[in-house]
Amino acid sequence: MAASRGWIREFVYGAIDGTVTTFAVVAGSAGADLSARVVLILGVANLLADGFAMACGNYLSTKADHHAGANRTGGTLSDADHAEIERTARREALTTFVAFVVVGSIPIAPFVVAVVAGVDLPVFWVSLAGSMGAFALIGWVKSRVTGRGALRGVVETLLIGGAAAGVAFGVGWLLRGVAGA
Repeated sequence: MAASRGWIREFVYGAIDGTVTTFAVVAGSAGADLSARVVLILGVANLLADGFAMACGNYLSTKADHHAGANRTGGTLSDADHAEIERTARREALTTFVAFVVVGSIPIAPFVVAVVAGVDLPVFWVSLAGSMGAFALIGWVKSRVTGRGALRGVVETLLIGGAAAGVAFGVGWLLRGVAGA
C-alpha cells in the first residue's frame, strides 16, 4: 500500500504541476497575444527545465526527509538503509519527471501541431480543452487510488488548474504592452 501511495503522490504532484505550469505559459502568452511559435519555444523550454528542476527537488527532499526521520528517532542508518533511501529518492524523482513531462505535454501539443506540422488550429482553445481533460484525468486517477469520490477529485483538480490558468492569462493580458507584443 505504501508503494502505491508514493507512486500516486508523485504522479499527481508531477502531472498537476506539469499541466499547470505549461498551460500557464500558454494562457499567459495568449493573454499577451504572442505568436504560436513563441508559445511553443517557451512551453517546451518550461516543460523540460521545470520538469527536471522538480525531479531534482523531489530527489533531494525525499533523501532529506528520510535522513531527518532517522535523526529524529536517534537511529543510525546502515549501508542498506542508505541504498534503499537512494533507490526510493530516484524512483520518486523519476515518477515526478515522467508525469510532469508526459501530462504536461498536453497543453503544448496543439502548438507543436500548428507550428511544426503547419496545421491551422485554434491552438489556445484546443490547449485549454486538452488541459481541462488532463486535470479531469488526474483528479479521476487520484480518486481511484484514494477511494474518495471521482466527481470531487475531478472538480477539485479542475478548479485548481483553472484558477492557475486564469491568473496566468490575466497577468499576460495586463502585461501585453510591456512585452511589445
